[in-house]
Amino acid sequence: MATQNLISSALPAADKTAVQTAIQTINTKLPFLISLTSEERRGGVKLGDKSVAFVGKAISYAQANPQLVPGYVNMVEILKDYNMQKDLLDIQQWMVSLQQKIEDTQMEAGVEAFNSILGFYQAVRVAAEKDVPGARAIYTDLSQRFPGRKVKTIPTPSNA
Repeated sequence: MATQNLISSALPAADKTAVQTAIQTINTKLPFLISLTSEERRGGVKLGDKSVAFVGKAISYAQANPQLVPGYVNMVEILKDYNMQKDLLDIQQWMVSLQQKIEDTQMEAGVEAFNSILGFYQAVRVAAEKDVPGARAIYTDLSQRFPGRKVKTIPTPSNA
């Protein structure tokens, strides 16, 4: 069963550990990150590109016209929040790209392994039909993966 082999790599244990350490470092470098509940996420305001641009433009006006900024508006905190949002958006975009590549590669590697091992499964089925020792047990065990399909009944030597 020939398949296109897009993935032909291994991830050495040391590299996997290094990636895990790098992710832990990212978490350490961003200790201020929070976790919202699903309800908080659903109910919260979500800023799109237009709203972010509005905030940036309004900050520029406020800085250029400090006499118009009311005393209860804390421009220092607004700037910190705005800059944090922009910085985290950059990081998020880098991570989204990486996450997509990880998902695509993981999916393709799984598909390649699955499609390729079906050749073994078919060979075991044929071997079980020919009563090759040990093949019937393997076929019976592996055929449970396909519960919706009618399993080919392989006659035993006594009823063949």
